[in-house]
Amino acid sequence: VQTAIAARWIATEARRDRPRAQTAYLAGLLHDIGRFLMVREMDEDVEYIDELEREGPLGLLVRERATNGYDHAQLGGRACAAWNLPKEICLSIRDHHRRGALAEDPEVPGLRKLTSVVAMADVLSNLLSGPYALADQTGREQEELLERYCAGIEYEGLEPHELRSAIEPLLAESRASARALGLSG
Repeated sequence: VQTAIAARWIATEARRDRPRAQTAYLAGLLHDIGRFLMVREMDEDVEYIDELEREGPLGLLVRERATNGYDHAQLGGRACAAWNLPKEICLSIRDHHRRGALAEDPEVPGLRKLTSVVAMADVLSNLLSGPYALADQTGREQEELLERYCAGIEYEGLEPHELRSAIEPLLAESRASARALGLSG
């Protein structure tokens, strides 16, 4: 849920090149659905594969492809297409780990910006809940982590260092969502 909240925040706060906030929220909510689907079919130790994500998404993707022949982002994109979700959602989920210049699809206006928003939201969420404890870092350390892990995400609406202002509201809304779902005290 945290990635969905972050995607909506980024879409709302972007200066330009904004995807619709609710579309960004849905794409953020479903961005890792392929991981859940993959776990059902895996013979490998799921905890081992999850540990690879701590090293960054590339280690996880490489291991998934070596094990299954595809990664969770590809599987998630296919599943969303099978569920007849909008093409922009399916493709942004499929491509949320790609870095560099994403091609714009003439059939799906705004795909590049939506994919970039989901990618930035995923980075922010992982840094908040992962071993980096982004909220506990100094301002300069936060900027450095965001710049490093957002490297290669091309999005003109918001710079990675500007995500710092999302940390407190994102954590507050994530905690409220967890309480509403009965997931915390």
